Amino acid sequence: MAFIAAAYGWNDPAGAVIAGRGFALTDRPSLLLGGLGHSHEHLYTELDGRAGYYAGVAWRHGEALEVRALHYDNRADPGAHNSRLDFAWETRFTSVGLRYEPTDRVTLMAQHLDGKTYVGPDSAGPNQFALRVQAWYALASYERGPHRVSVRYDHFANRQDRGFDPDYTADDAGHALTVAWFERLDEHWEFVAEVLRVRSIFPPRFDFNIGPGVTDRQAQLAVRYWFKVQAGTPPN
Repeated sequence: MAFIAAAYGWNDPAGAVIAGRGFALTDRPSLLLGGLGHSHEHLYTELDGRAGYYAGVAWRHGEALEVRALHYDNRADPGAHNSRLDFAWETRFTSVGLRYEPTDRVTLMAQHLDGKTYVGPDSAGPNQFALRVQAWYALASYERGPHRVSVRYDHFANRQDRGFDPDYTADDAGHALTVAWFERLDEHWEFVAEVLRVRSIFPPRFDFNIGPGVTDRQAQLAVRYWFKVQAGTPPN
């Protein structure tokens, strides 16, 4: 069994992205000195001087099964903001995941996340925005020689518990299916083909003259090069 814990800061606006954009399946990383599709908002900002934390545990049963659990809480003051009107979002969630490898060729994975994010000084009142966040996925992967195929299903849902009495809520619901093929060409090179389909309903799309229900499809090809970095042998 293994334990993990950490304290951190400078992420008080963490809930702004998912409330303003909804869920997104992407491999684009968030940038320490930039935004994530939110150039007007500084996502890495400390507004209340309170450190957040996360803590987790991992348990293994032999080589076949691993279970992980994590709790995250940024401990932000939802009433705090700065002169740029960057607001603190109190964000916390708990996730539980497992990885099961019944054979050398088969890998099964699943994870569930449940949490909330808040902004606004009026605790549990009409001037506070509160959003419940839920998501889960299941993945199956089969490998034989240099070939591997993986199938993943994602389900996600946000529910606005209370808000600022908008014309529509920030509720978000959808699912996605991903199918990927990996071909290991040799020790260093790998070829990847992936198809992704996402269906979601997000009413705030009306702000951009888009209907709330959207189906996105993406197909991509990639070539990966693997290399090893070997440390020098220390002298006797």
